[in-house]
Amino acid sequence: MKLTTLGAVLTLTAVCSGCVDPFCIGQLANPLQVQQLLITKKCKNCTLRDINLAYTNTNLASADLRSARLGGVVLNDVNLQGANLQEADFSSSESTSVLAACRWHSASLTRADLSGANLKGANLEYANLEYANLAGANLAGANLQGAIYSKSTIFPKGFDPTVNKTLLKPEY
Repeated sequence: MKLTTLGAVLTLTAVCSGCVDPFCIGQLANPLQVQQLLITKKCKNCTLRDINLAYTNTNLASADLRSARLGGVVLNDVNLQGANLQEADFSSSESTSVLAACRWHSASLTRADLSGANLKGANLEYANLEYANLAGANLAGANLQGAIYSKSTIFPKGFDPTVNKTLLKPEY
Protein backbone atom coordinates (compact mmCIF):
# COMPACT_ATOMS: atom_id res chain seq x y z
CA MET A 1 0.00 0.00 0.00
CA LYS A 2 1.38 3.45 -0.83
CA LEU A 3 0.39 6.63 0.92
CA THR A 4 1.14 10.08 -0.44
CA THR A 5 1.69 12.75 2.17
CA LEU A 6 2.56 16.26 1.09
CA GLY A 7 4.43 15.06 -1.96
CA ALA A 8 6.33 12.26 -0.25
CA VAL A 9 5.47 8.65 -0.95
CA LEU A 10 5.45 6.39 2.07
CA THR A 11 5.32 2.65 1.51
CA LEU A 12 3.28 0.79 4.07
CA THR A 13 3.59 -2.96 4.29
CA ALA A 14 0.22 -4.61 3.93
CA VAL A 15 -1.33 -6.04 7.07
CA CYS A 16 1.32 -8.08 8.84
CA SER A 17 2.10 -9.57 12.19
CA GLY A 18 5.09 -8.54 14.24
CA CYS A 19 5.64 -5.24 12.42
CA VAL A 20 9.41 -5.18 12.24
CA ASP A 21 9.69 -3.08 9.08
CA PRO A 22 9.22 0.72 9.18
CA PHE A 23 5.77 1.88 8.09
CA CYS A 24 4.30 -1.52 8.86
CA ILE A 25 0.61 -1.61 9.75
CA GLY A 26 -0.47 -4.28 12.20
CA GLN A 27 -3.63 -6.30 11.94
CA LEU A 28 -5.48 -4.07 14.38
CA ALA A 29 -4.59 -0.73 12.75
CA ASN A 30 -6.81 1.06 10.29
CA PRO A 31 -4.73 2.09 7.21
CA LEU A 32 -7.01 5.04 6.47
CA GLN A 33 -6.52 6.34 10.00
CA VAL A 34 -2.73 5.97 9.64
CA GLN A 35 -2.91 8.01 6.43
CA GLN A 36 -5.10 10.60 8.16
CA LEU A 37 -2.58 10.90 10.99
CA LEU A 38 0.43 11.27 8.68
CA ILE A 39 -1.27 13.91 6.53
CA THR A 40 -3.27 15.98 9.05
CA LYS A 41 -1.65 15.05 12.39
CA LYS A 42 -5.20 14.46 13.66
CA CYS A 43 -6.53 11.07 14.59
CA LYS A 44 -8.70 11.54 17.66
CA ASN A 45 -10.27 8.33 19.01
CA CYS A 46 -8.70 6.18 16.28
CA THR A 47 -7.14 2.71 16.31
CA LEU A 48 -3.47 2.60 15.38
CA ARG A 49 -2.44 -0.58 17.18
CA ASP A 50 0.77 -2.32 16.10
CA ILE A 51 2.03 0.29 13.64
CA ASN A 52 5.78 0.78 13.26
CA LEU A 53 7.03 4.28 12.49
CA ALA A 54 10.43 3.77 14.14
CA TYR A 55 13.38 5.72 12.76
CA THR A 56 11.34 7.08 9.84
CA ASN A 57 11.81 10.76 10.76
CA THR A 58 8.07 10.96 11.35
CA ASN A 59 7.09 14.31 12.81
CA LEU A 60 3.93 14.15 14.91
CA ALA A 61 4.64 17.36 16.82
CA SER A 62 1.36 18.90 18.03
CA ALA A 63 -0.60 15.89 16.72
CA ASP A 64 -4.09 15.30 18.13
CA LEU A 65 -4.26 11.68 19.27
CA ARG A 66 -6.75 12.06 22.10
CA SER A 67 -8.27 8.72 23.14
CA ALA A 68 -6.34 6.87 20.41
CA ARG A 69 -5.78 3.13 20.84
CA LEU A 70 -2.03 2.68 20.33
CA GLY A 71 -1.15 -0.64 21.96
CA GLY A 72 1.90 -2.34 20.49
CA VAL A 73 3.05 0.67 18.46
CA VAL A 74 6.74 1.14 17.67
CA LEU A 75 7.54 4.84 17.59
CA ASN A 76 11.28 4.95 18.33
CA ASP A 77 12.72 8.40 17.71
CA VAL A 78 9.40 9.96 16.62
CA ASN A 79 8.81 13.65 17.40
CA LEU A 80 5.67 13.97 19.57
CA GLN A 81 6.56 17.37 21.01
CA GLY A 82 3.42 19.18 22.18
CA ALA A 83 1.17 16.33 20.99
CA ASN A 84 -2.20 15.85 22.67
CA LEU A 85 -2.38 12.24 23.82
CA GLN A 86 -4.93 12.69 26.58
CA GLU A 87 -6.53 9.34 27.45
CA ALA A 88 -4.47 7.56 24.77
CA ASP A 89 -4.13 3.83 25.40
CA PHE A 90 -0.67 2.38 24.73
CA SER A 91 -1.37 -0.81 26.68
CA SER A 92 -1.44 -4.17 24.93
CA SER A 93 -1.85 -7.71 26.14
CA GLU A 94 0.07 -9.02 23.13
CA SER A 95 3.06 -6.74 22.60
CA THR A 96 4.92 -3.92 24.31
CA SER A 97 4.58 -0.40 22.97
CA VAL A 98 8.11 0.71 22.09
CA LEU A 99 8.42 4.46 22.54
CA ALA A 100 12.15 4.65 23.19
CA ALA A 101 13.97 7.89 22.40
CA CYS A 102 10.71 9.65 21.48
CA ARG A 103 10.55 13.38 21.96
CA TRP A 104 7.49 14.06 24.14
CA HIS A 105 8.55 17.57 25.28
CA SER A 106 5.42 19.40 26.55
CA ALA A 107 3.10 16.60 25.34
CA SER A 108 -0.19 16.10 27.16
CA LEU A 109 -0.40 12.53 28.45
CA THR A 110 -3.15 13.22 30.98
CA ARG A 111 -4.94 9.97 31.82
CA ALA A 112 -2.88 8.11 29.19
CA ASP A 113 -2.28 4.39 29.75
CA LEU A 114 1.43 3.77 29.23
CA SER A 115 1.51 0.67 31.40
CA GLY A 116 4.28 -1.69 30.34
CA ALA A 117 5.53 0.68 27.61
CA ASN A 118 9.23 0.96 26.77
CA LEU A 119 10.08 4.65 27.26
CA LYS A 120 13.84 4.07 27.58
CA GLY A 121 15.70 7.30 26.84
CA ALA A 122 12.50 9.19 26.01
CA ASN A 123 12.38 12.95 26.49
CA LEU A 124 9.31 13.61 28.64
CA GLU A 125 10.55 17.03 29.70
CA TYR A 126 7.62 19.26 30.74
CA ALA A 127 5.09 16.60 29.68
CA ASN A 128 1.78 16.48 31.52
CA LEU A 129 1.51 13.08 33.21
CA GLU A 130 -1.44 13.88 35.46
CA TYR A 131 -3.45 10.70 36.23
CA ALA A 132 -1.31 8.72 33.73
CA ASN A 133 -0.65 5.02 34.26
CA LEU A 134 3.05 4.17 33.87
CA ALA A 135 2.94 0.92 35.87
CA GLY A 136 5.59 -1.46 34.61
CA ALA A 137 6.92 1.07 32.09
CA ASN A 138 10.66 1.17 31.35
CA LEU A 139 11.81 4.71 32.18
CA ALA A 140 15.55 3.96 32.17
CA GLY A 141 17.42 7.03 30.98
CA ALA A 142 14.18 8.96 30.35
CA ASN A 143 14.25 12.72 30.94
CA LEU A 144 11.28 13.74 33.10
CA GLN A 145 12.62 17.12 34.19
CA GLY A 146 9.73 19.53 34.72
CA ALA A 147 7.11 16.89 33.90
CA ILE A 148 3.88 17.44 35.81
CA TYR A 149 2.23 14.56 37.64
CA SER A 150 -0.62 14.18 40.13
CA LYS A 151 -1.02 12.10 43.27
CA SER A 152 -3.04 9.72 41.09
CA THR A 153 -0.26 9.20 38.52
CA ILE A 154 0.92 5.59 38.70
CA PHE A 155 4.68 5.15 38.28
CA PRO A 156 6.62 1.87 37.97
CA LYS A 157 7.53 0.14 41.23
CA GLY A 158 10.65 1.66 42.75
CA PHE A 159 10.47 4.81 40.60
CA ASP A 160 10.74 8.04 42.59
CA PRO A 161 9.45 11.00 40.56
CA THR A 162 10.99 13.55 42.94
CA VAL A 163 14.51 12.32 42.08
CA ASN A 164 13.79 13.08 38.42
CA LYS A 165 12.94 16.76 39.03
CA THR A 166 9.26 16.28 38.20
CA LEU A 167 6.58 18.59 39.56
CA LEU A 168 3.67 17.40 41.67
CA LYS A 169 0.58 19.40 40.73
CA PRO A 170 -1.18 20.59 43.88
CA GLU A 171 -4.76 19.38 44.26
CA TYR A 172 -7.22 21.85 45.69
